[in-house]
Amino acid sequence: MKMPVLDKNFYPMIKALNDFDAEVKKSGNPIEVTIVAERSGGYNYVYKYNALKDGVNDALNFRIAERITKTILWVVGGFKISVAGSKSIYEYLKKAYTMEGLRAFDVEFMSGVYEKPFEVEWLEQDQIPEQKNASMRVGGYLKGCRIGFDAGGSDRKVSAVIDGEVVYSEEVVWNPKTTEDPTYH
Repeated sequence: MKMPVLDKNFYPMIKALNDFDAEVKKSGNPIEVTIVAERSGGYNYVYKYNALKDGVNDALNFRIAERITKTILWVVGGFKISVAGSKSIYEYLKKAYTMEGLRAFDVEFMSGVYEKPFEVEWLEQDQIPEQKNASMRVGGYLKGCRIGFDAGGSDRKVSAVIDGEVVYSEEVVWNPKTTEDPTYH
């Protein structure tokens, strides 16, 4: 994996997950952990992953579970997190996701968005729900003014549209991927 040259301490999440997976496989005795984010209308998101057995490097287990849970909340949303497979991870997340805990901001924010108190609950394996999602058509409205911006790896584009008609469009060559000088950006 190519690592950044300007920040030697940067540790991308994908590397953390890959290193964690290797550690779990090396342990020879993984457990399956399920995290469910419940949303409005009975919709939910179900995520399963292998973790270390409770009591084996709990600090690492907790760090990965906390990062995965936070990511799920900010990608799909939710007012309730349910955990199955590890009582230790459940207890850690239950404590972290309180108004006094590590994730107090997330609790307050998600409680406000969903207008419900934030909860963390335990699930037995036979209580894990099927994932329930809904597709919604968004967009398609041409009335009004829109601005679009795309900062790509080789160029950047800007467009402006009024009532579906393009009134401005510009494409500029820009090579941030191949330029190591941070002042270029």
